Amino acid sequence: MKKVTTLLLLFVLSISVSFAQGQRGEPKEPKAIALEQTQMMKEKLNLTEEQEALILALNEEFAAKRNKLRAENKENRTQMRSAMKTTFVEQDQKMKEILTEDQYATFQEMRSERNRRRVGKMRKNKE
Repeated sequence: MKKVTTLLLLFVLSISVSFAQGQRGEPKEPKAIALEQTQMMKEKLNLTEEQEALILALNEEFAAKRNKLRAENKENRTQMRSAMKTTFVEQDQKMKEILTEDQYATFQEMRSERNRRRVGKMRKNKE
């Protein structure tokens, strides 16, 4: 359980850093974001070389999509959130095809933890 929590924490941190850097200055390139995500997943999920290659391509594809959505929807956050949610669902479906059942369960736990942390951070910022 400790490994899963640590894995999820690292995943959340890498995603948080990516988003934070994009908000403060120039956004990171989609390939850099995808590489960081894939490296973290490789370590936490014990990916095979084949899985790593597939996930890197998947992460690059969806990082580029999310970058494009951010650029197109800067003024309309509601529309951007809706579109982003759709991309996460699509990516999740494809991720499920690549990962084993155990890896996918760990991946889901990582995402859940990241979401809990984001909600907690948003609540803390409102106070």
